[in-house]
Amino acid sequence: MKNIDILFGQYDSVRKVIDASQLDLDAIQKDVSKTKDELKQKNRKIKSLERKLRKALEGQVAGRRKGLAAAKKALKTGDVEAAYSLITGKPTEPEKPEIDIEYTGDRVYGINKKTGEPVWEKREHDRIFELVQDDLCAYYVDGRGRGIHVINKETGNSGVCHVGGDLDSLLLLEQGVLAIGTRGSGIYSLNIRKGEHRWHNRDIGDVHDMIEEDGVIYASSDFDVIAVDARTGNTIWKKPCNMAGRIAKSGDVLGVSSSYEGLLGLDARTGKEIWRNKKMEFFPGGHLVVADDKRVYSYFSKCGFFTDKDRVSAHDSLSGKTLWEFPARKHVGALLAKKGKLYVGSIHGRIEAIDAETGRVLWKKEVCSSGCLPYDIKEKDGILTIRTAHPHCFGPLDSEVYMLNTETGKCGRATSLH
Repeated sequence: MKNIDILFGQYDSVRKVIDASQLDLDAIQKDVSKTKDELKQKNRKIKSLERKLRKALEGQVAGRRKGLAAAKKALKTGDVEAAYSLITGKPTEPEKPEIDIEYTGDRVYGINKKTGEPVWEKREHDRIFELVQDDLCAYYVDGRGRGIHVINKETGNSGVCHVGGDLDSLLLLEQGVLAIGTRGSGIYSLNIRKGEHRWHNRDIGDVHDMIEEDGVIYASSDFDVIAVDARTGNTIWKKPCNMAGRIAKSGDVLGVSSSYEGLLGLDARTGKEIWRNKKMEFFPGGHLVVADDKRVYSYFSKCGFFTDKDRVSAHDSLSGKTLWEFPARKHVGALLAKKGKLYVGSIHGRIEAIDAETGRVLWKKEVCSSGCLPYDIKEKDGILTIRTAHPHCFGPLDSEVYMLNTETGKCGRATSLH
């Protein structure tokens, strides 16, 4: 009997364990069912999100296709800004214009390089004598030769950045770095942006003309022609020359005009004379010299005012031999040799484009007929910029600037600035 009670007791214990296990199993089954329901809900949400995303992507693709089609139409009509906006979905930001500086007498203009139209205009306190410019600023010597002024190209704001005496010539060596030629005090160099005095060369007196090529400054004076290292200011060579005037470099040859020695060809590396053309005897101040990589071009006046003996000539830069020449029909105030052409500016605003190889006149244009004389010609991006003035007063307050197409001589992006 006792054994039976023990067995019943063991049975009850086992039964309790089984019942507890069944409860645990039921709880686990409930958790599994709950998890399955949660997974089903999440799957339904995922599928719903997938459908929404697919519709959104399809709408974007359709919109992009429409935008591309519209952009193609805009490009066909030349509306680049609208095409950019349609492709990127962003409005086009207004492009800041690239600005070049031009001047007439005491007025300075910021010119949009793309359109040729003035962006801003400013009147300076004094007549502008010599002007150079880098990417950010323009620098000029005032009419009295007493100071160098700086102009912000974007805004037109200006101020005096250097005060000196008897300043005459101005060269831009690099961004913000200038070389200044003086009347009696040689040549010196300044870093305007850093406020540094770089060097001063006193081996030359009154500077008549000054150019820079390949890191070397060449300058002329009453008695000498000199070559100066643009970085250090040291003299490389010095050549005596009586009344040296305009200079121009053709390859390794430096063409120099002299009122008493004619047209000289000097070795640009040593200063040694290579050739001399005595036919070119210039009246003091009545001569011009420019050059390209093969030829040296000159204009000379025998007596300082226009005569039938005045002529424009081309000379081989290696030998000095005259290749061609023609009588100057009117008094010449400016020459420019560029891209196979020689541009000649003469009185009454006459501009002639000459074939540099043959001397043949390609086109001619009178930009004004009031007796004005071009005294400066520059070329950039196929546009000639001609600065004119009254022949007896270069660079006055009523001077004018004209712009012409180099191929045709027709008025380019702007006609004139007054």
